[in-house]
Amino acid sequence: MTYLLRWLGTLALVLTIVVGVIGSATAQTKTAPDYDAWKTVATRASDAVEASRASDAALGDLRSQLVSWREQFAEARSKNQNAIVTVQSQLDILGPLPEEGKEPSDIITQRSELTARLAELQAPVRTAEVAHSEADSLISGVDNILRERQAEELLELGPSPVNPSLWAKGFSTFTRSFGNVRNEVRTAWENPAQQQAFKQNLPRVLVLLVLSIVLIGRGRKWIEDWTQNIMRRGNTSGRWLAALVVSLGQILVPFVGVIALVEAVYATELPGLRGDLILSLIPGAAFLQLISIWLGTRLFPKTPSSHPMVDLSDEGRRLGRVVTGL
Repeated sequence: MTYLLRWLGTLALVLTIVVGVIGSATAQTKTAPDYDAWKTVATRASDAVEASRASDAALGDLRSQLVSWREQFAEARSKNQNAIVTVQSQLDILGPLPEEGKEPSDIITQRSELTARLAELQAPVRTAEVAHSEADSLISGVDNILRERQAEELLELGPSPVNPSLWAKGFSTFTRSFGNVRNEVRTAWENPAQQQAFKQNLPRVLVLLVLSIVLIGRGRKWIEDWTQNIMRRGNTSGRWLAALVVSLGQILVPFVGVIALVEAVYATELPGLRGDLILSLIPGAAFLQLISIWLGTRLFPKTPSSHPMVDLSDEGRRLGRVVTGL
């Protein structure tokens, strides 16, 4: 038995040396993180998070640096994994320390060498894990600051559009922006290549334009008539639910018309950068407007409903429609 344990111990030691040589050769091909440089970055980041006075741009740049460091530490955490598994398996073969009695001196030596080797292999991994955790915590701190600033910016009150003193400046800005868009279209139209593209796309432009006019102009009326037709057949809960689902078409149908209108303008290939910016905002603004109109018609219908969402008098519904612009 002693001979067998001695033989296994010798074999484990040889395998450990081989794996260690291979691991060292592999490690040389990878540059270990510069922890001294990381301490400098971590201190600066910690101070920035604690003070919370850096600009958004500076915090964004700092976050990019922290992410880069975190990736280095994540890679370093996987270093020596094969060697660690091998050494640990050799220790497992030797088994636990005997509770009573003594081990042979050869086994004691081999266990000591393997334990020391395991600690040596695990040291850089644990250092990388600690640094990775610190980088992750600092990134979370930067993200929290940026989120809080975004929330404050969203909740911050801006100039009121009902303030008459701002109307002149607002009108001037509007006319200047409109003039810039007009100049872009004029410049594009003077380009023979874009004139040719416009002529080629003209059938598509006309189809999209007609479709948008029909859906925007008549879409809501069609859906409203369909909804009323459902309710005329009976005031049951099932028909009320069906009418509610169908009424969502008052949002979707005109919205498809808005998308068709925007695509028709794009198909002319005349909009420039400023025109593209305006066109990109139209669908979102239209969708919000259509939702507000739909909610207004559901909350303040012209005729009393058997299943009202809000129980109001005729005068209350009328005032509601005035407030919502219906």
